[in-house]
Amino acid sequence: MKDYIQIGIEKSVRDTAMLYFGGSAGQQRVPASYLENFDIPMPPKEKQMEIAHHVFQLRQRAKNLEEEGKCVLEEAKQEVERMILSETQKKSETR
Repeated sequence: MKDYIQIGIEKSVRDTAMLYFGGSAGQQRVPASYLENFDIPMPPKEKQMEIAHHVFQLRQRAKNLEEEGKCVLEEAKQEVERMILSETQKKSETR
């Protein structure tokens, strides 16, 4: 249940709660009455687990793709460096 709430509800609750913030900018808070009356839609536990698992898989895939992207970027930087050094070397040899 915790994972389901964090995934599906957290942002919408925060965004909606912001409409009810009271206090100054540095000390904003949501009134207790808002939280007491807030309904969290809860599908059956099996569906919650399915949703949480699916989102976990998507986040893991995104993390893997990010790492892969970093590797590709590093390889591209190294290739550009080799090309520049090769061009510089060719120019110095023709002099």
